[in-house]
Amino acid sequence: MPTINPLNAVRGPANIWVATFGAAEPAQTNAALILDPVSPWVFVGATQGGVTWEDDQTVSGTRADQVPDEIGGRVTARKTLVTLNMLEVTLANLVVALNRFGTTTTPGAGITVYDPGQYTSGSIPTYSAILVDGQAPQISGGGQARKRAIFRKVLNTNGKVQVDADPTKDTMLAGIFQCYYVSSSISPWIAMDQTA
Repeated sequence: MPTINPLNAVRGPANIWVATFGAAEPAQTNAALILDPVSPWVFVGATQGGVTWEDDQTVSGTRADQVPDEIGGRVTARKTLVTLNMLEVTLANLVVALNRFGTTTTPGAGITVYDPGQYTSGSIPTYSAILVDGQAPQISGGGQARKRAIFRKVLNTNGKVQVDADPTKDTMLAGIFQCYYVSSSISPWIAMDQTA
């Protein structure tokens, strides 16, 4: 019978930070991984319903006339999504949900104003980066460990940002953030686990 390792079972919430695409990433060291990221990364606050990260690969098969089985496959498409509901409905989070279109200003004490601006069809949005800190398999001997994933170039493709004023449910800013190609030498996302 194979040996199972209960320390590898994972359950728990994740925290989300955002920055503008191209922001300096925390170092890939244990010392940096166990600390929350610092500026320019901004914590979005509470979320509700969890955070989902999915990587959907399309594999297309190659067929030969001589055999009935496909003889191989090639990855022909990939779509990576991070889905979350921001429970803290701040103007800063609204800017993130709206793909950084518009501006916020503070025209006086005690007020902040968001102006979505006038963009045109085909306007290029400002991409964001998302850093997800969640639970990793426990460290050897037991103990909580952190899993960090950085999605380097994303846009909210949710299609609709909706703010409800309903006394029977929480207001949230929903996001389905899709990863986009960065370069031939920089992957669109990276993940790391704390192991000590």
